[in-house]
Amino acid sequence: MEGMMRKMILAGPRKSEIIQVPIPQYNENEMLVKVTLTGMCHSELYPWATAKPGDVLGHKSIGVVAELGSKVQGFRVGDRVTGLGGGAYQEYIVVTRKRWRTYPTA
Repeated sequence: MEGMMRKMILAGPRKSEIIQVPIPQYNENEMLVKVTLTGMCHSELYPWATAKPGDVLGHKSIGVVAELGSKVQGFRVGDRVTGLGGGAYQEYIVVTRKRWRTYPTA
């Protein structure tokens, strides 16, 4: 997938901004996930309070598989997924299947 997306970065302690960046590219063993929700974990409060410009947060997310690498098994485009991945306050993230699982729609 090509194009631009929004990403939240930290601009300093307790300050953030939204920037435009290219949608990340993935390899044959990775998935591109469209993030629908990222929660803030208590472990991110100190990094948020002491942030340097350009730092990123977000590691507990849910989303939908947008694209799959050719060697990824057990997932399909459109699957609802949840897992751990860094920098998830953005529209798309690249993840490996190791830390991600599907979840039911109802």
